[in-house]
Amino acid sequence: MQSLQKPKKLVFVGTDGNNYPFLCKPHDDLRKDARLMDLNSMINKLLKSASESRRRQLYIRTYAVMPLNEECGLLEWVTNTHALKSILEQGYFRYGKKIYVSLDLGEESSRQTNDIHTTTENARKQTSPDVLTNVFTNAILPSDVDDRLRARPGVPSLLVKGKTFEIPERVPFRLTHNMVDALGVTGVEGVFRKAAEITMGILRSNSDSLMSVLEAFVHDPLVEWTKPSERDIRSSADRNLRPIKAKLRGIMEEGAIVSVPSQVEALIKQATSPSFLAAMYVGWAPWL
Repeated sequence: MQSLQKPKKLVFVGTDGNNYPFLCKPHDDLRKDARLMDLNSMINKLLKSASESRRRQLYIRTYAVMPLNEECGLLEWVTNTHALKSILEQGYFRYGKKIYVSLDLGEESSRQTNDIHTTTENARKQTSPDVLTNVFTNAILPSDVDDRLRARPGVPSLLVKGKTFEIPERVPFRLTHNMVDALGVTGVEGVFRKAAEITMGILRSNSDSLMSVLEAFVHDPLVEWTKPSERDIRSSADRNLRPIKAKLRGIMEEGAIVSVPSQVEALIKQATSPSFLAAMYVGWAPWL
């Protein structure tokens, strides 16, 4: 495949005669990915055990991760999936528009927050109207892909790795105008909010069980908890786990403990904040 590490697609023929495709990824340690899949599997069990989430069929779509050694492994090939940008590109093509607009961020003045905010908002207007709902209703993609692309209110972002990037991630999850459009006429006020509150309530009720799984990361030398200048791995890991524990207990940044609906409301406001979206990495395409 045409990427930096040149991964290969392998197809295994099972004893049942079916083909099982996998992605062989070299020069990458997949043991961290396997740990995260274990965490997702545990969350799925919690969602399945609660009647409200089970009735709504809330779950995280997982895939198999099989580390072979420290430098390579196999990933289950998830079929019938498309990248969000390619979907939007097809949708905007019908309007004669491109999803990548001209963003002049070269001048020093444009790096100021207000200027970036204005530039991002202008870019969003250039990618109007919203097209994600039309992608589904007009059957641009095969019908069996629809379920896999349906907007599901997944688990709010717990891990804080994104805040350590050179350009930190400001939003907890993608909830741009096209994603809101895909949620239907009620937007974030309908099924999305209710399902998010149910999911957050389950996570908070089982915070001790989830933290016990995350504690395993503390003792894992593979996880990059520390900076090169830090030597105390344990204290560094505890410091990184502290905000996760706070989220699972409903503790906001100002130290106040809020209810589940208030916490979900705060996450939605962060995800849709024009100021936060304007400060995101340009390759993330916050105007889409």
